[in-house]
This record gives sequence, structure tokens and C-alpha cells, in this order.
Amino acid sequence: MLPTSLNSDSKESKIRWPDLSRVDEGSLVISIENESGLELPVSEKEIEGIIASIATEEKISGGHIELVYVIPDEMIRINTEFLGKDYLTDNIAFQYDDEGDPIEATIYQCPVRIEEQAEEFGTTFVSEFVRVLIHGVLHLCGYRDHVEAEKQLMRQKEEEFLRKLNYF
Repeated sequence: MLPTSLNSDSKESKIRWPDLSRVDEGSLVISIENESGLELPVSEKEIEGIIASIATEEKISGGHIELVYVIPDEMIRINTEFLGKDYLTDNIAFQYDDEGDPIEATIYQCPVRIEEQAEEFGTTFVSEFVRVLIHGVLHLCGYRDHVEAEKQLMRQKEEEFLRKLNYF
């Protein structure tokens, strides 16, 4: 089951899906929807560049990644409804493609939670925002963080991309 805003049959859908039939095979389309009402700490162009860099390095070729920035209540709703977890989180990624197909995914992120984390971790909002973005895209590349070894590898990859992209 897809989140309400992703269900293309829903009258409530706010997402404007791109016409992928007009996109060259192998191209990665990135859509950004900011439903949070907050100004994001980096531009859409920077967000697209970050995703493109990760996609190139991790060998993602083609497809569509949608980023949706939401308010805390919406993030809790999504987390509860689809993951059975009743708390605010910074990042939830849904991947719809089958292995070997071009990527089709939506990443939900909560700028309010990300800003809180920046304060908790003693870092800048920009750095934490980019780290969470990288984290979400790494999930789409197959990285997991359920056990300690996976968490360590994920953190290592996040830091590697933060340095390469000059956000560390």
C-alpha cells in the first residue's frame, strides 16, 4: 500500500509525477515537493546535485526519485501507518521498483526533525540536512541500518559523501 500522497488514483494526491516517457533511457529524474512550509537550507539544485553524485558513484542508472518534505504530524502518520512506529523520524524511504529495473522511489523527510537533530548533535542545519538526504538515498542503493555493522557502514558512507560534497 502506498502513502496517500503517492496513490495516483487518489483525489488527494499532491504529487506531480513527471512524464517519464519523454525522458531518455538511463536518465534519473528527481522531483522535489516541499509540503513542510519551511524554507529548506539548501537549494533544489543542490539537492539534485547531491542525489546525482550519489547515484553516479553507486551506479544508479535511470528512474525517478521523489523527495517530499513534510511537517512532523505527517511524518508521524506515515511512520505509524506504513511502518507501525508511532514517533517522529527524520527520513522514510519507499522503493517501488523491482531489482534490476530503473529506480522508482519516494523519500519523505521532516525538516523540523532534521533541525532538532542538528542541535542535538552539535552540527549545522545544512550539514545535518545533507547527511539525512544522503542517508535516504543510500537506502535506495541497498544500504541498511538494522544491525550495528550495517549502521557503521551507513555512517561511513554518509561521512564519505559529506566530505566529497564539501558539507562536512
